[in-house]
Amino acid sequence: MGGFILESSDSPPFPVNGKQLHWLIEHRYVDFPSLTVDDIGDKSKGDRLSRVITLAQITWFLLQAFGRVAQGLAITTLEVSTVAFVFCTFGTYFFWLYKPLDIQTPNVLKAKASIAEILTAAGPVAAKPYRQTPLDFIDRNGPTVSINALPLIGWKFGTQKRPLDRIPNDRFPVLELYQQAILWVITLIYAAVHFWAWNGSFASDTEHLLWRVGCLVLVSATMLFWMVDRPIGWYHSGQPHVLVRRFMSSMRTKRSRNKNSNVNAHTANSSEKDATTPRKRGKRYPLAEALFMFVLGVIYIVSRAYLIVESFAGLRELPGSAFQNVQWSDVLPHI
Repeated sequence: MGGFILESSDSPPFPVNGKQLHWLIEHRYVDFPSLTVDDIGDKSKGDRLSRVITLAQITWFLLQAFGRVAQGLAITTLEVSTVAFVFCTFGTYFFWLYKPLDIQTPNVLKAKASIAEILTAAGPVAAKPYRQTPLDFIDRNGPTVSINALPLIGWKFGTQKRPLDRIPNDRFPVLELYQQAILWVITLIYAAVHFWAWNGSFASDTEHLLWRVGCLVLVSATMLFWMVDRPIGWYHSGQPHVLVRRFMSSMRTKRSRNKNSNVNAHTANSSEKDATTPRKRGKRYPLAEALFMFVLGVIYIVSRAYLIVESFAGLRELPGSAFQNVQWSDVLPHI
């Protein structure tokens, strides 16, 4: 990603995101880009015709799957896994309907001041050395897997050039509460679809049992992730979910009191203040939180990996009805 590139006299060109661009325009460091809807749509390499064809294909696949159930025909584990991905595809296409794809020629913005002048005018918030681009004090283009997560375990992935020459495409976007609810529903449906084969036909009882365990783990891990990760994310990002921040701040205060009996009223007052004001992201992610999410992620990956392997392994022994086609004349009205 990188639809806009900022050029200045004292820095290599680097991409700016929407929040940074808004700040630059608001402070009159760049002119408002003269772009139309057609200009933005022209940046996309994925046209609507290809999307319509894809949606038509997966819709027909869903109808076939539901038709098999209606006529009592067996559905394979591979078909169940495919149905799960189909729901994700619907969600992806909905949210990416107007999203440009694979931008190769960005729009160049000419800065009216040098980067040094911009940082100086911004004040103390821009005094710290940047990690991604000189405009980190506005937004850090994160968190991302390649920049924030993998370096914690010593892995280097993606561009190491600084300032960044391209905004990472693995960024976790900051979503509104209703958007998070929609995403939660989609991910939960994805996990729950695998229950379709709960009483299905498997090559062995062991594989059948492991499939059921994998389904339970997948749904439980998905729900637990959203129940734990979102409040933690709200707390560290300083989003205005006051009740969540107050709760987590009170929990931290209780732990501090257990470790140190000399906590006074001043500490409690400052804790209350921290709970109602945005806090800056710390340099380190708390070890306990990182360890919990790591273990949860490993459990999810293992269960998901088994379900994928079994989706193909289950094809080696299928009931006879799995080879029969849906008789649509038995379902649809006709003359």
